[in-house]
Amino acid sequence: MLGLLPSSYRNKKQQLAVSIQCSGTWSWVIRLRRGGRHSFESISSVADDPFVIIDLINLNRVTIDLESEIAWVEGGATFGELYHAIGTSSNAHAFSAGMSPTVGIGGHFSGGGNGFLARNSG
Repeated sequence: MLGLLPSSYRNKKQQLAVSIQCSGTWSWVIRLRRGGRHSFESISSVADDPFVIIDLINLNRVTIDLESEIAWVEGGATFGELYHAIGTSSNAHAFSAGMSPTVGIGGHFSGGGNGFLARNSG
């Protein structure tokens, strides 16, 4: 069983919360698609039990605060969106992350991937 949200709800955080509550009520497995288009193990699109896919692609805001040197990144953003935000905000800052601009930040932050500065900066 697969449940998809209507396109008019995909960018609303309130609908995301309702979807999670509903999935719990029906004991559906939740699979997150975190903005990117990479899923080598296809974990985001298969399950042994009934499941729902929640696509975070529209939760992709990136905010750069140069004074505090902190970037706030929503779970559906991609590396390309993060790199673009950093590049347009500063000529002196960088981020050690993946090499493909279409990889989702959520997947990388939860344990996947290396990037351009990994050997140099860790």
